[in-house]
Amino acid sequence: MLASKSNYNFISAIILCTLLCAGLVTDTRADVYKHPLKSLVESGKFSLEGLSDKPKVAVIFQPDCTWCEKQIGDLDKLQERCNNQFETVIIGARGKRKALKREVKRYRTNFPALEGDRRFLRQIDEIRATPIILFFNNSGELLGRNRGYLPKKTNAKSC
Repeated sequence: MLASKSNYNFISAIILCTLLCAGLVTDTRADVYKHPLKSLVESGKFSLEGLSDKPKVAVIFQPDCTWCEKQIGDLDKLQERCNNQFETVIIGARGKRKALKREVKRYRTNFPALEGDRRFLRQIDEIRATPIILFFNNSGELLGRNRGYLPKKTNAKSC
């Protein structure tokens, strides 16, 4: 009888784990847009959904990342050239809050700056290298992503 009870507990644990994992998998991509994150500039929490109804480009950065700085600078110029038809949001990862705030000041942009927590970063998958760029339409649907520096087209004439 002990063997059957321990088998029952083991099977119950596997079923519970499977159900929990299934819930996490279906929750991940849709929840990224609505997940509240702490601001690195002001007090409070904000989600990508709550910032504006424009399409968004979210850049995941980390301290001492020269490619992140270059990418954010390029997006700053592009957003200005495109008459703010989209919104850029920068999200710090893999650093202490103080270091992330220092980087935001160094970038000298007016982009909303948020701190990515563990849950948010898990939802967008493993961060092996930064910058990571997430592209959202104005409905919050994740259209695509890019890992690494995305070079600007110097001869592009339109947005």
